[in-house]
Amino acid sequence: VMELAPRDIVARAIRTEVNEGRGFESEYVHLDIRHLGADVIKSRLPGIRQIAMDFAGVDPIDTPIPVQPGQHYSMGGVSSDEDGRTDIDGLLAVGECSCVSVHGANRLGGNSLLETLVFGKRAGDFALTLPAAGSEGAPALSDALERRRRSIERLSAREGGERQAVVRSEMQSIMTDRVGVYREEAPLELAVTGLLELRDRYREVSLDGSTSRLNYDLIDTLELEGMLDLALITALGAVERTECRGSHWRTDHLGRDDDDWMKHTMATLGEDGLPVIDYEDVIVTSYEPMERKY
Repeated sequence: VMELAPRDIVARAIRTEVNEGRGFESEYVHLDIRHLGADVIKSRLPGIRQIAMDFAGVDPIDTPIPVQPGQHYSMGGVSSDEDGRTDIDGLLAVGECSCVSVHGANRLGGNSLLETLVFGKRAGDFALTLPAAGSEGAPALSDALERRRRSIERLSAREGGERQAVVRSEMQSIMTDRVGVYREEAPLELAVTGLLELRDRYREVSLDGSTSRLNYDLIDTLELEGMLDLALITALGAVERTECRGSHWRTDHLGRDDDDWMKHTMATLGEDGLPVIDYEDVIVTSYEPMERKY
């Protein structure tokens, strides 16, 4: 299938080339489109050219583009039904933060449009049928906002701690090196240990400045808290899932195992603040799940 191959197959092919010593700078393969010529690249591929210049610092008219696998979409999210309803009464989730489970373990290219175009409309239509919001939920919302406000104040007042960028960079390295394209038990367990340590270090980070206007360091710091939680959930789920499915490729448990693993990985927050992993069976309707044969 060549260039029409799914992203997980392409990612493994790229990683294999690099791992076996045929990559550039021990990191990349090269995408060479120079044969198309300047006119075609400028007229037909202007976006690709601009991305290559902005992020890789190369002009593909003259230089091959360095390429490596990257994560840009999570096969999961807040569990919701086809109308956006969640287990919390009155809370709707839609878009890439939600999971209606229509993609399986490996989304088709472009299929994420369903999240907004289909389920976004369905959730919006369903929301119109709900009774008007009353005031009974206001105290809970006010309490949550007050807790967040105090947390931000403590963060802003803290001095001498690590910068969030250091913790973020180490998290990225752990996820790339140990929870990446190829996975096996020992590195995954090391990833869990490393992420738990980063969560502890995160509690002591401090900001570059305390300004309340356009403070991107504050935004990045708040985002990192959720990223660390999701990274830990991903690593914990990957340790437990002893099979290959979608882009989850266990070199120590090759092959897909529908008898034991035709189920969703569910994560909730435990009383100790750590994720608790559980499972739900996949609901099979008109289309029986089939293993990909290419």
